[in-house]
Amino acid sequence: MNGRDRTRAVLAGTGEVVFAPLAWSRLPQFVHASVPGEFWLDTGVTQRLLTDAGDVCAADALAVPLLPGLRAGAATAPAGPVGNSDEVAGLPEVLATTALIGRLAAAGTTGQIAELPTLGQLAGLLPGATAEDTEDALSDLARACLEAGADAIAVRGADHSDVASTVDAVAALADYYGAPALGVDGQRGWAARESVPVGLLGQTGDWPALARGLILTGGDITSWWTPAKTRAVLRQRGEAG
Repeated sequence: MNGRDRTRAVLAGTGEVVFAPLAWSRLPQFVHASVPGEFWLDTGVTQRLLTDAGDVCAADALAVPLLPGLRAGAATAPAGPVGNSDEVAGLPEVLATTALIGRLAAAGTTGQIAELPTLGQLAGLLPGATAEDTEDALSDLARACLEAGADAIAVRGADHSDVASTVDAVAALADYYGAPALGVDGQRGWAARESVPVGLLGQTGDWPALARGLILTGGDITSWWTPAKTRAVLRQRGEAG
């Protein structure tokens, strides 16, 4: 079984444990590539970078943020604000990252977890939008990545309430596509309706005790560790097992 097979088995309620790290913000530097600026706008380049990082991390699944510029601490932000909620799914970074998910799905070697912005982050991108319009934009993003081939969707942020309300808002749509909706607030990870056990690996490198399910990372490992440190953390996983 390859990583995507293992990921799908876990999401279906069988299998053991799969590792799905977020490796993104310093992705080119992490794999010693010279790619300036918004690397994610070049789908082919990003696929190669992310695949290389996945090899370093022994990742079963790869996380792909749909709007990288809205992530906390991101160096760049989407050109905006956006005038209409209907326009969010057509932003260049969304088109590029959903195309990336499609390419990874077609390659079929790793699972894909698409990371959505929180409702609070989207509200900042859509000043003056109603709560309903913001939720519509969120649904458009979720639908785009699920139709591209994502195996799960995740919402990541520092504000637990914002993350939890966003997961709740998108859970029914994820169910329709047969995918779990996951939340990560930096302190813990969870799945809507507890559909799959979720453990969180933090910067200290202590592996969660999990017999079955998904191990996500509490943050972006490219801002935490070097490849050498990452390999050392992976060896600790083997010792913990």
